[in-house]
Amino acid sequence: MHGRVSPAQTSEIAYRPDIDGLRTIAVGTVILFHGKLGILPGGFVGVDVFFVISGFLISSILLGEIAHGRFSLAGFYERRIRRILPALMVVLLAVMLAGALLYPPQDYVLLAKSAKAAALFYANFFFNGQAGYFAPDAETQPLLHTWSLGVEEQFYLVAPLFLWAIAKLHRQWQVALVGIFFFISLAFSVHGAMNEDSGAFYLPHSRAFELMLGMALAMGLFPKLAQKSVAEGAGAAGLLMIVIAVLAFSDATPFPGYAALLPCMGAAFIIASGAGHTTAVARFLSTAPMVFTGKISYSLYLWHWPVFVFAEYQFGALSVLDRLMLIVAAYLLSVLTYWFVEQPARRKTPALTRQRIFVGGVASLVVAYGITQLVIGERGLPQRLGPQVAAFDEAVRKNRGFTPCPENEAWLASTSDCRVGVQSTAEPSFLLWGDSHARVVASTIDEIAKAQGSRGLIVFRGGCPPLLPHVDSPFDTRHCAKTQALVEDLLKSPGYRNVVLVGRWALYAEGGGYRNGKWFKTAFDLGKTKANRAAFEAALTATIDAIVRSGRRVTVVGPVPDLPINPAEMMIRAMMLGATADVHATATDFATRQAGVLPLLKQLSQRAGVRVVYPHESLCDASQCRTVDGPMPLYSDDNHLGVNGVALIRGQLEAAITLSSTAGQPARATR
Repeated sequence: MHGRVSPAQTSEIAYRPDIDGLRTIAVGTVILFHGKLGILPGGFVGVDVFFVISGFLISSILLGEIAHGRFSLAGFYERRIRRILPALMVVLLAVMLAGALLYPPQDYVLLAKSAKAAALFYANFFFNGQAGYFAPDAETQPLLHTWSLGVEEQFYLVAPLFLWAIAKLHRQWQVALVGIFFFISLAFSVHGAMNEDSGAFYLPHSRAFELMLGMALAMGLFPKLAQKSVAEGAGAAGLLMIVIAVLAFSDATPFPGYAALLPCMGAAFIIASGAGHTTAVARFLSTAPMVFTGKISYSLYLWHWPVFVFAEYQFGALSVLDRLMLIVAAYLLSVLTYWFVEQPARRKTPALTRQRIFVGGVASLVVAYGITQLVIGERGLPQRLGPQVAAFDEAVRKNRGFTPCPENEAWLASTSDCRVGVQSTAEPSFLLWGDSHARVVASTIDEIAKAQGSRGLIVFRGGCPPLLPHVDSPFDTRHCAKTQALVEDLLKSPGYRNVVLVGRWALYAEGGGYRNGKWFKTAFDLGKTKANRAAFEAALTATIDAIVRSGRRVTVVGPVPDLPINPAEMMIRAMMLGATADVHATATDFATRQAGVLPLLKQLSQRAGVRVVYPHESLCDASQCRTVDGPMPLYSDDNHLGVNGVALIRGQLEAAITLSSTAGQPARATR
């Protein structure tokens, strides 16, 4: 074994209070960031510091066991169960109970799905799958933070065997293998961050390099800091690197990628500097408050995010004082969890044998799976809220149906699944192209086409406007490339004499819109309203001109009213509280929101080969736009019509796919 295992690996790792203090910095930055106090815009890097710490500590223990011939997968996973599962299960139970009291059925189903993912340690894959245009707001998901637990546990499925396999190799092979996997993971992370791929943030292959940095430290692959002055400098530099990251980074920073190296290397410097010397940074980190908070950091990490989410969900916007009080509440919950759950579970007593730990761990997972699956299968248990709410929820659920055409990458490579209308070998007469608003009307278009004896094709992708890629536009439409390429190919083929464009037009004209009651900016935001509207006008006009030049007619389906609220959600939450929700929308609000759209559509409708139909004519009068029909909402969220709403604009949709309307004149469909 000479030259293959460093001396530091020949014994159990000694307790280091400074590492508990480093945990405090990690969890503290995350909490202050999530607390929206506005002082640490890059506080999310605390998770990356955690990854380095975890990689170092667990690898150190494993290497010590391997060196002494005591390595055991059963022993390793016993420790992981004792360390991770008890506190996690307590928090999951508390979150599910809180959700049962506060959440309407749809939200409770999503919570149950995320709880199942957290319990089975695939939350990172779950939340990565939730990313995208139709994703619920991250701030409404109480278990979003458990993605990091998934990354860790997936890493530790392979790390013990990897360390065991390379332990007997010569030093240069150890360095080479660790280095190869480190840089492969970093490359994935950099590529994903630069291309705004959510998988770079959530998935293990692009986060492994952070844990491997800690592993490399444990293996002694970093030079030892023999001189105290060098160690002092390294510790100070490491702390400074973390401080720079939490102050200079923000939501706009491409992450993780290269940016993650700054806090990760900072954590590595601090760990390395405190290995053989008591530096000034180590003394600061070893103070009693820092050490104690570090000891409860796991529970504190678990509790803080659900506390924030549930409070904001129930009470709306929170003041700075409110958020500080919530941090205190999360701290107290963490102390109790540490004393009464974590500590007892980690003590090795005759009552807590390895066999019982495994049986208890499996049993807890089975129970968690059963509870969450019950909630999912029963569609959020609406009966828990009373018969009136249950009946309303059922009606809202039926109002939410979108389309028989799936939105996924496999479909984008093939058009066979989204042909609508009659089944025949004749050339399709229309192509309906758009964003998620095209998806909303797909079923009704299918019904109309069958009634007319026509057939067509629907192409859509959420958040992607029907704009051809070759038009001169400053908009970033890289995420829409597959849909655009598909449409370009279709326009080169025969048929499709009528191209129907459907979109959430104001989203592109203004560069943003509402989601879950909050304004958000999109990739189409150019910083100034005037510039946005001009770019949108140029891009849509050029797209229409190109299609008309191909010998086809273009029909534009105008906008439906955007809302700053979700009527269905507001109505059911009010009903749960025994109140009535005001979900009306004014015609003035509609006109203001569409100020960059309606005048443009009027101009375009005067062109030869172009017509426009206006769905809002069936939804709005001179003073108000309808959002409900009696007791039922017409919308499925804040901008998409539901089945009830689409039924009201059926006349406009029928006019849109019919070829007989006069080109150059707006089609005025009857209501």
